[in-house]
Amino acid sequence: MDRPVPHLSRIIDVGQTPDTEGNYPVTEDRMSGSTVGQLFDDNALTVEQIVSLGLRVARVLADCHQQGVVIGGSLNDAVLIGENNSLEVSLVAARTASGTIADEQRPPETLLGEPWSEAADRYILGMLIHRLITRQSPWPSGTMGQLDDDIVSHPPLPIEVVTVNSPAGLGACVESLLAKEPAMRFRSTPAMVSELERIVATMMIDSHGGEESDRSPWPQRILIGVIVVCLIGLLIVAIGRA
Repeated sequence: MDRPVPHLSRIIDVGQTPDTEGNYPVTEDRMSGSTVGQLFDDNALTVEQIVSLGLRVARVLADCHQQGVVIGGSLNDAVLIGENNSLEVSLVAARTASGTIADEQRPPETLLGEPWSEAADRYILGMLIHRLITRQSPWPSGTMGQLDDDIVSHPPLPIEVVTVNSPAGLGACVESLLAKEPAMRFRSTPAMVSELERIVATMMIDSHGGEESDRSPWPQRILIGVIVVCLIGLLIVAIGRA
């Protein structure tokens, strides 16, 4: 990497001797905290919080991809939430998990033998958002063989089927991220970030818009009151002259 990526764990040492699989041991300065995978069963997270978390992770992916770095594995144990809601992504944790990652967490092209790519990272983010919101697999299949076929050939379970409070546009966004063809998962990671930013902005407007519309500023209320009094006065004068 040309420069440190914000919110990516800093690698401080790379070993000189590879393991039996050809991987070099890596030591990183990793933040302490809970993994996002531990949040799957946490009912305290709202949909708004989940989408906001997804946006923060998406921005880390964008910074990585800008430097030609792919996460290359599951985000479940790689995304850390620390004190004061700080966030960090562990490249080592993601790539360590990629060898043992459950098939349902694998992008379909990697099941077919294709290498990991930026589009695969976007897919994994879609999996993370979907799983946090629905708390179940996008492919509730019974057998491993059927699961592989579902991932490669069938669409995921729409989040709107499980969650009635899905923000506008989120279902289409997650559907795009979980597309079978890598080219269909947004044209780029920055484009994905822009769409998630739009969804978060819409959520904020929806949550505060009704409150604001029901509350007129005091200067406006005073002006309306003055106009009403003046009109009543003019009406009284006109009736008196008549």
